Amino acid sequence: MHIKFLHIFVIFFLACKSEIKTKPLANLQNVDFYTNLDTNKYTIYLTFDDGALTGTSNCYTICKNMEVPASFFMIGWHVCRTKKAQKIFNTIKIDTNQFEVYNHSYTHAYGQYKSYYKNPHLVVQDFKRSVDSLNFTNNHWIRLPGINIWNYKNIKYSLPSFKKIVDSLDKNGFKIVGWDIEWEENKFGLCKQDPDFIYQRVNECIQSKKVRKPKNLVLLMHDNMYRTTQDSLKLVQLIVKIKQNPKFQFANLSNYPN
Repeated sequence: MHIKFLHIFVIFFLACKSEIKTKPLANLQNVDFYTNLDTNKYTIYLTFDDGALTGTSNCYTICKNMEVPASFFMIGWHVCRTKKAQKIFNTIKIDTNQFEVYNHSYTHAYGQYKSYYKNPHLVVQDFKRSVDSLNFTNNHWIRLPGINIWNYKNIKYSLPSFKKIVDSLDKNGFKIVGWDIEWEENKFGLCKQDPDFIYQRVNECIQSKKVRKPKNLVLLMHDNMYRTTQDSLKLVQLIVKIKQNPKFQFANLSNYPN
């Protein structure tokens, strides 16, 4: 295991030293990430928010080479502001065999959540702008900025003050996906907890059924937490721990049960 781990990290380290390539880093075209799920196992959904940022390419590189599916919630403004951001967004978006890209709004409220959520029409228009700018024409799964809310089929989790927001988005065809646990950021925007702590939380929450759907856990992370080699290694370590557990498997959000 140690040799395999070292090999994975070396691949990752070298890849992070250069620009992300449009060509996939690993040839996984024959790997089926969608139809071979074991219903007897616990399913983990890795989700990365706020791209495209400096750490996004690291998240993609790690998951690609470790053969792990992942879902990215992208912010329209972050993608559109630089050619480098557009490049990594398009790289992930076309790699549909392993990855999925979702709408995380266009502005992310510019961090002004209180005023943003006072106006349901503004919120709907912000997500529509992201649909238009990032071509999400066939994809209406979204995640709200700065708050954990669900409105997906029979999963309803919200606050009374957000009812108008949720209803307005629902009327416009948007389905809201939240998360079960979060790998939090510290004051520097890097990993607040270590991989052992997050692994224990994953294990405890999913086995004690402290999740929206039994045997399924959505893990929220933020791309920029992994912008450094040291913190990227923490993501590698978490994935290794989950992979070592024969009761666990990874999947993309499109596999999330109805």
